[in-house]
Amino acid sequence: YCTDGMMHIKTSDGSLYAYGRNMNANSGVTGGVISVATKVNLPNAVIDMRYTFSYGTVLCQLDTTSVYGWGRNVNGELGQGNAAAVPTPSQRAGASIAIGTSYNATAIVSGTASLVTCGGQNDGQLGNGITTAGNVYTYGARAYPSDLNNIRSPVDCSTTYTSAFMSPDGIYYTGSNRSVFGGPSGTATVAVYTKCSDLPILYSNIT
Repeated sequence: YCTDGMMHIKTSDGSLYAYGRNMNANSGVTGGVISVATKVNLPNAVIDMRYTFSYGTVLCQLDTTSVYGWGRNVNGELGQGNAAAVPTPSQRAGASIAIGTSYNATAIVSGTASLVTCGGQNDGQLGNGITTAGNVYTYGARAYPSDLNNIRSPVDCSTTYTSAFMSPDGIYYTGSNRSVFGGPSGTATVAVYTKCSDLPILYSNIT
């Protein structure tokens, strides 16, 4: 996994190692530049990982299906009620089956069929019905019009101002028209999760 000046390496046993610039506390390891790959202290194996678009914050899904996060948190995207940086991993939410990020925003889908988001809401990417600039510092539940129990992690986890997930009957997104979500020309900006495409392959073939 790579972002601006930072690399995370996941090994076959699910361990995570950090290497690089360590700007905005996004390594998960305390200190400055990391010149030798260093293990990130996590309680279980990593299944999946996401950076926010602004490369400042990290979400990790573990094999216990819990989510840990760390990093810049400049827009409150770690959901802890403030914009203070989090230099080492801490648990963000309960059980999760999918994680996602956008521009300084995060989304977690829990096994209890709820989707929560927080962070920057510049263009509707939180799915809370708001398209004006501002920040949400704690996770709030959002409506998702498809099957949350079988949702997949984002179609694109780094598209500016857009959050999108795959479900059995298609792709759903919320946010701006800065990408193709919303149509071939990306002409529709929405502030709640909205279907934008059927799946081009069988859902059962998606891993």
